[in-house]
Amino acid sequence: IDGDAYKDVTDIVRGHCKPGSVNIPASVGLLGNPYPGAVKRLVVTYSFARERWVEVQENKLLSLPETEGQEYSRLETEKARARLAAMTHGASDPNRSYLEAKAYTELSDEFLRLSWAMKVALKILIYHGIIDEGSLKRVMKGLGFGPEDWISIEIIRGLRNCNLLEYRPESGTLRPNPARLRDVEEITADWNFEFAPRSASA
Repeated sequence: IDGDAYKDVTDIVRGHCKPGSVNIPASVGLLGNPYPGAVKRLVVTYSFARERWVEVQENKLLSLPETEGQEYSRLETEKARARLAAMTHGASDPNRSYLEAKAYTELSDEFLRLSWAMKVALKILIYHGIIDEGSLKRVMKGLGFGPEDWISIEIIRGLRNCNLLEYRPESGTLRPNPARLRDVEEITADWNFEFAPRSASA
C-alpha cells in the first residue's frame, strides 16, 4: 500500500510458478490480507531475458511473462501518467518560464526512459546527495541487483550520461544535477519503490 507498508509474498508467488509462466490472482484469498480495508497492489520484479517490473491492482490477474503488446501498453500508460503529472506539477509552475518548463518536461521524459534499476539507483543518489561508484555498486548489490560487474555495466554506465545526474570521472562520483536539483527532486518525488533485500536462502 502507499508508503513503506508492504508484505513480502515472494514465496507464495514463487510457489505458483509453472515452467515459463505465472498466472495467479492478486487476491487476499491467495496472498493474505495484512492491511484490511486498504487497497493493495502486487508489485513484482522478475527476469525474462532482461529484468522487468510490473504492478497489479488488487483482485486483478498477474500473468507473466507479459506479452510484447501488454508490456508496450503498460509502459505507454506509465508515460502518459508521468506527462500528466509533469503538466500538473513542475511543468505548469507559474514561477517557471516557458524554457524552464520545456526543460523540465524533457528531464521528465528522460527519467521515464530509464530502466527500473536505474531509477532505483537515482533515488539512492538523491537520498545520499553524492556517492562514489564503488559505494553505489555495493548498495545495489545489497538490494539484490546482482554482481558488481553487472551493476557497473548495466546500471551505472548508463547513468553517467544522464542529464538528471552529474558524473565526475576524476573522482568517480555521481550526484543529482546541481543545476537542475529542484527539477530532479520534483520529477522523482512521486516515484517510489518497495524492495525487500533477498534473504541468504533466496
